[in-house]
Amino acid sequence: IDPQTPEFSEVIKEYQKSNLNYGDMIVEATHTVEGKDVKRSSIVTFEDVYRITESEYASYGDTNKVTGNFLETALTSAIFKVTSTETKNAVIIGTHCSLTTTEYFASILGLNNFNVSYVNDVVIGNISDDADLIIIAAPKEDFTTGELEVIEKWLLNDGKRGRGLMYFASTISPKLTNLHTYLE
Repeated sequence: IDPQTPEFSEVIKEYQKSNLNYGDMIVEATHTVEGKDVKRSSIVTFEDVYRITESEYASYGDTNKVTGNFLETALTSAIFKVTSTETKNAVIIGTHCSLTTTEYFASILGLNNFNVSYVNDVVIGNISDDADLIIIAAPKEDFTTGELEVIEKWLLNDGKRGRGLMYFASTISPKLTNLHTYLE
C-alpha cells in the first residue's frame, strides 16, 4: 500500500476499520460458499515480515536493525487464510500449560485460518463439540485421569472420530505420568 497514490483512497474505503500503513500488503480472495460469494482478506504488515531489534549503539544515534525476514511465512499464511473455504476450530488447553507457549501457538493458528479458544478451567470438565483440534503445549503439571477421560471422549466423538490432538513436549515439564501413559 502506498498512501501517496490515488488508488489508496479506494482501498481505504474498503478497509477503513483496519489500521493500514505504508508498505502493508493486502491479500484477498473471493469464493463461492454454499451459493454465496464470500470475500476474505488478510493484511500483512511490516512487523509480520521483519523482525527488528534495537541496536546496542542506539545511544550513539545508531538505529534499529532488521534481524529477520519472514516474508515467505507471512505471505504463505495470508494466502492460505484467504483461499481456504473452511475455518477449523482449535482449542488450546491453557489449564496445565505454559501461558507463553499457548500464546505462541494461538498466534500461529490465527495466521493459518483457525478460530482459537482456550480451556482454562481449574479442572477440564468439557471440550466444545465445535472444536476440531486440541493442543497441549509445554504442560507445567500432569492431567488427572478424569481430565484425560474428557479428552478421550471428545476425541472418540461418538465413533465418528475426525478430531485431532497435538501434544508439544517441553524439556522444562515435570514428570507427566498420567499424560504420557495416556499418549502411549
